[in-house]
Amino acid sequence: MNSHRRLTRLGILTGLVAFFAAGCGSDEDRAISAAEDFFGALADVDAARACELNLGSDGNPLDNDHVDWQACVTGVETWANSVAIPVDSELPTVSFESVEITGETAHVSETVPAEYGFAYAYDLRLVDGSWYVDGAWYL
Repeated sequence: MNSHRRLTRLGILTGLVAFFAAGCGSDEDRAISAAEDFFGALADVDAARACELNLGSDGNPLDNDHVDWQACVTGVETWANSVAIPVDSELPTVSFESVEITGETAHVSETVPAEYGFAYAYDLRLVDGSWYVDGAWYL
């Protein structure tokens, strides 16, 4: 009975370690996820979500109290008005395979699908453990 309890505890402990380790992810994975989430928000024309994933001109994450918030929202709306989103379909999902990280900057060298018409250069910056689009595209 003792060995059975030990095996059960070991199994539970191993499962918990795997669960928490999977949730952390590498910096590369988290930067890619932030970039993909940003383009997902653009595809949904969700200006608030897209802007929450950006930094302001001061290098701080945007929220609706930030001085650059409205500029970002306007940038998303301008982008949405310039993209021909088909009535009966959606923009393709954006996914990236890799990102180059140097210090607290991540550069995605892969291009975004042409349907997005997103001609802006962008990098991601690490702020307080989270990755954000640098925000230069809307400023």
